[in-house]
Amino acid sequence: MKSPALLLPLALIALACSGPEADEKSPAVDLGFAAEGPQAEIVVDGLMNPSGVTFDAKGRLTVCDSGHGRVLVVENGKPKDWLTGFDTEYWKIDAKTGDERFKLGPLNAIWMPNGQLVVSDSGKKDGEDRLGVFDGSGAADQGKYTNGVASTTGAEGDLGEGNPTGFALGKGGVVWACGQGTDAKTWILRCDVDRRTLEPWASSDDEGIAINSPMQILAEDDQHLLVLYSGAGGKDDGLIARWNIASRKPVKTWTLPGLTDPMGMAFFPGSKALAVVDNNWALTEVKSGRLARVTLGDGEAADVKVLATKLRGPVACCFGPDERLYVAQLGAKFDSTEGSVIAISGL
Repeated sequence: MKSPALLLPLALIALACSGPEADEKSPAVDLGFAAEGPQAEIVVDGLMNPSGVTFDAKGRLTVCDSGHGRVLVVENGKPKDWLTGFDTEYWKIDAKTGDERFKLGPLNAIWMPNGQLVVSDSGKKDGEDRLGVFDGSGAADQGKYTNGVASTTGAEGDLGEGNPTGFALGKGGVVWACGQGTDAKTWILRCDVDRRTLEPWASSDDEGIAINSPMQILAEDDQHLLVLYSGAGGKDDGLIARWNIASRKPVKTWTLPGLTDPMGMAFFPGSKALAVVDNNWALTEVKSGRLARVTLGDGEAADVKVLATKLRGPVACCFGPDERLYVAQLGAKFDSTEGSVIAISGL
C-alpha cells in the first residue's frame, strides 16, 4: 500500500456496524493534520463502500451503507437499519484482470422538511437508477420511486444517467442531484419530489465545462448552485462551478490546485468557506485522501488550504448540528467492511 495506514479500530463486524455507545469515547484517528487542534474519532464502522452522510431534523446521523444496500440512522450513538434491501451492482470492471470492483447501492439520501427521506436507488443499470421517497423506516420496495433518465444523446454506449448522488435541497420540494452517465453529456439532475419526476436539468458539456464526474451540489442561495466535479481519476483537474438557477448556465468556475479527486464538500458553519474531501481515487487501491478548506474568490483558482493528508478514501462529508465534520470514507480496502464515518472537531 503506497499510503500511510490509518489507525482504525480492530473490531469490524461483517454485515453490521459497531458505533460508540452514548457514554463511551471512540478511539482517536490520526488524519495527519498539519496543525494542532483538530481531533477525529470513529462514529460508525463496519461499512462497505459508504457514501452519503446527512442529518435529519432531530439531529440523527444518516448514512448510506452503499455496498450493503442499506441506509442507517444513528441514535444515541448506536447505528440501526433504517432502509434495507436496495439493489447493488459493481461499478467497475478491471480491464486487465476482469475483476469486479466497487460494489454500490444507495449513494445518497436527503431529508425533506416534511420528514420524508429521498434516497438514490443506484444499484441498477444506467438509465434505470432512480430516486425513492420514503415515509418511514422499512424495506427498499416500500418506496415511491421516480423514473430513470434514459440516454440523452442516442450515442452508442450512452445507456442513460446512473448513480445519482451529491443531493441538495432546493425550493418547492426540489432535490438537485449529480448524474453519472456518458462523459459526452454530463448532467445536473432535478427531482420534483411530490410528482416523483427526475429530469436532466442542465448539461455541463453544453455550457463549456469539459470536466466530468459531478459529485456534490450545494445550494449557495436561492439563485445559485455550487457543483463539485472530481474530473478524471488520478488527475489534478477538479473544479467547482457556480450555476445560475434561472438561466441554467454556469456563471463562474474555480480550479482546485492540490486536490486530485474531490468528491464531497460542505459549508463551514456560519461561513462561505468550504470543507472539501479529496478521495485521491484509484481503481486498484485506497490511497491517502485529503481534507481541505476552500475559499472561492475572484480568480480562476480557488484558495485551497490542505488541513489533513491521511484520510482513507473520503467520499462525502457534512457538518452536524454539533458543528463537527462527518466524513464517509472507504477505509483501508474497498469492497470490504472497513468503511467508516468519522467525526472531526476543532476545525
